[in-house]
Amino acid sequence: IAINRWLAMRLEFAGTCIVVLASFFAVYSKSSVAAGLAGLSISYAMNVTQTLNWMVRMTSQRETQIVSVERIKAYSEIVQERA
Repeated sequence: IAINRWLAMRLEFAGTCIVVLASFFAVYSKSSVAAGLAGLSISYAMNVTQTLNWMVRMTSQRETQIVSVERIKAYSEIVQERA
């Protein structure tokens, strides 16, 4: 549970940095970028955190399932002892 909180905190920080950079870029280039496009880029940047969390959780779940299959394969190949 502690590692999940650690990872979530790091992903939130990365997402916040991306949003801040997108916002800074939108303000910095307000004369050359339309307001709608700037808002769209900030909106997409805000979705990055959710996407990162989803990707990490799916990767972790896939790895867990693969380990389960590897264990079943290893157990099925064990030679039985004589009774």
